[in-house]
Amino acid sequence: MFNDQWQVLALHHKAVPDYDTEHRRLARDGKTVWTREMGEKEKGWIANEGVRISAIYTMLGERSFEDPAANVVRERLLFGLASAPRLILSELSPPADGESLEKQGADSPAEFFEDAEGYDPEFLARKIALPKVKSPADRDRLAVLINAGDEVELKYTHFSIVFDAERRFARFTAVNIDGNKLVRNSGVETSWRRDGRIDVERQCDDDFYVKSVAKESVYFQRGHLVRRVDPSWGDQEESERAVKDTFHFTNAAPHVARFNNTIWGNLEDYLLEKCDRTRKRMTVFSGPIFRASDPGSYGKKRPKGPYKVPVEYWKVAAIQKTPTKIAAAAFKVGHGDLLDDLIGAERVFDGLQPYTPQELVENGIQTTIEIIEEETGLDFGSLKNFDSVAGLESTFHVRRLRAPEDIII
Repeated sequence: MFNDQWQVLALHHKAVPDYDTEHRRLARDGKTVWTREMGEKEKGWIANEGVRISAIYTMLGERSFEDPAANVVRERLLFGLASAPRLILSELSPPADGESLEKQGADSPAEFFEDAEGYDPEFLARKIALPKVKSPADRDRLAVLINAGDEVELKYTHFSIVFDAERRFARFTAVNIDGNKLVRNSGVETSWRRDGRIDVERQCDDDFYVKSVAKESVYFQRGHLVRRVDPSWGDQEESERAVKDTFHFTNAAPHVARFNNTIWGNLEDYLLEKCDRTRKRMTVFSGPIFRASDPGSYGKKRPKGPYKVPVEYWKVAAIQKTPTKIAAAAFKVGHGDLLDDLIGAERVFDGLQPYTPQELVENGIQTTIEIIEEETGLDFGSLKNFDSVAGLESTFHVRRLRAPEDIII
């Protein structure tokens, strides 16, 4: 039994014949009572009976720790018999760990952003507002724009950022991508700058990222939350301005090289390729997952240290599938054992068993918007109604991703 996306809903178990207690076909309206000599075609039927695929998955999950065969069966159900890992190497990847080729430039004053319209909630067929921060305590941590009342939205070209002043990284980013107008601006001269609209001392700049400032067990790259190619659309001036806007420290997140260049980059590649190839519009939200258990001792000898470093990240993407229909997908990826030297034996993925931290960091996870809300304290509003995974009977609400073809959107 299949749904409208040809995914299995149930496994047929048996048909239920229309028998009476004497195992004969019920006589109705004077018709002949069925006898075995009449053959199967003459039988009446009440219904077909099937075992829901969600019940099968639940059973396999419950048995996965005690019965290795249960994991084998589940893998085959999810990925088929011949699924193999595949990497998409991001273009424009930052250099390896250590000193970056990108340098810090002068701060951008508030007037630099006067014409920036930011994220457009009506970019797709359905209005998608910026996520809301649910907890009052979390809202109190957000960076307020200088001389702008209670405003917390930092508007850039085709994207916006809400910044957490206490953690000194973005709470989330939101970018509009127009697949029909994308421009490759790989030659734009860039330098990383602080955003003068909020307290510049609360932004992690080169004092955090540059290797020579202090010796550490782990070094981080400036990972773009809104990567440079996503808002690069429109006319030449507009697209170049969008690329430059992504090089603000408000948009940087601490990523180690392998995570930034392959794991996080693979997911970004897939989403952008889907938007570019189909010439469709897409909106992408991204951000770190802030946990109390995040390591908090990084950079003790750096000028503004120590820093509490997020270990996991998320993305929620909404794509315009038809002129009137949108679909959304949520993803969660983590550094896992790439930060073992920093966090020791501490693990942050316990809630996603039976997948190990190594499996998570190698493969990535597709999950539901509702789970991302629980993890981040954000409210995505009506976007949950368009979640491609949450409404599918035949799918785990936490799915391991080993190749782009495993993604549902």
